Amino acid sequence: MLNIEYRIKKVFFFLIFLHSTFYILHSTALWATELSGGTFREKRGYYSSHGSTRPVSTNFRTTGFNSYSSNFAQSSAKFNHQSGFIPSYQYPGRVANLAASTGEFPGEIDLQFTAPGGSGDEVAAAGYEAHVSSEMPVNNETAWGQTARYVNDWSPSAPSNAENRVLSAPLEATTFYVAVRAFDQNHNQGDVSNSPSGFSQGAFVEISISGASYDFGTFTEVGSSVSASAPVIWNDGNTILKYSLKAATSTAGTPWTLGAAQGIDTAVIQGAFHPARPAPENFGAEDAVLGFEQFSQTPAQGGRYTIDGSQLGVEVGTGTVRNLWLRFLTPLSTSTTDQQDITMTVTAERQ
Repeated sequence: MLNIEYRIKKVFFFLIFLHSTFYILHSTALWATELSGGTFREKRGYYSSHGSTRPVSTNFRTTGFNSYSSNFAQSSAKFNHQSGFIPSYQYPGRVANLAASTGEFPGEIDLQFTAPGGSGDEVAAAGYEAHVSSEMPVNNETAWGQTARYVNDWSPSAPSNAENRVLSAPLEATTFYVAVRAFDQNHNQGDVSNSPSGFSQGAFVEISISGASYDFGTFTEVGSSVSASAPVIWNDGNTILKYSLKAATSTAGTPWTLGAAQGIDTAVIQGAFHPARPAPENFGAEDAVLGFEQFSQTPAQGGRYTIDGSQLGVEVGTGTVRNLWLRFLTPLSTSTTDQQDITMTVTAERQ
């Protein structure tokens, strides 16, 4: 009888990212007028807070313009006067209802808020900038300038729509204060948002096994057998895993041992991950399960515990399964006819 048990090792990795903080100087949108004559013209543009003068034209003209409509126009052979609405531009709206909660995967914090606009609440913003801190709320310009910028590629929704964003914090299982502000296509920024705290998800390693025992039956001569069914191993955690295998005889007082090759009172257990039951010749010497832990490999690494690379015991994603097929090779001779129990251990570690 072969019994399978499993152990879990929790390995945490901590990454620290260095961020740079930068400041953007904003220009104020101003009105524009234009005066022109045979020897004089004055122009003041909305894009600058300073005016400029230059000579142009033969007549005298005053222009107050709007890109949408004008109120009236008076003209004569020597005089033209136009007056209209002056174009105005607004800074992006402020995120006022930012909320933070623990995310699903390691290091993640889920953010929820209502999308502001890029010009007041008229059009979608061009992007979002976020800052995080494990030390203080980021709820004003001073704190914003003192905290780390979180680089993101979030594409803003239309104004007033619900935003659900995932922030990958620099540390797992840590409380962070978060703030978000929108910016427009000229990188004019809205005011700093409120600054809630959120706990970044920690990593947990968890597996389950179904079909954790198998009876190879009775052998009357030297031979081998591939299990008719495979134990199914599930990654029930929230992080990518790698599996190692080891095996040992568990019958009290037995003369049997396990090895890489058959011998007197020495049996061989081979294991391999594969979607379907493999033939005996599909197993290789590298698949021998010994008395110490050995991790599965890719074919390029040596191919341990895989038939053809279609299933591996490495890079096992969350929620995925692996089928572990076993091959038993009897000793070349045995000094006992007692039933032998073998225990195999599957160990999962974070990758």
